[in-house]
Amino acid sequence: MLKFLLIVLCVFLLLRMFTRNMVASSFADMQQKMRDEIERRNKASNPQKPEGHVSVSGDGKRSSTEKGGEYVDYEEIK
Repeated sequence: MLKFLLIVLCVFLLLRMFTRNMVASSFADMQQKMRDEIERRNKASNPQKPEGHVSVSGDGKRSSTEKGGEYVDYEEIK
């Protein structure tokens, strides 16, 4: 009976060591895959532009119906 308990204990400890190593390595693999995916998405959404590059969208023309705004008279109150 004692021999059986020692064998079961040894098998349990060996399984525990192997599963701990397998779980740790699988988490490391998943973590690296997630980092790679995030990096890939960041590169796809934010393409690198040379420093000083400016892009302007729109035609740049203002219609005659647009106003620049209204003038508001300012008075200092003391």
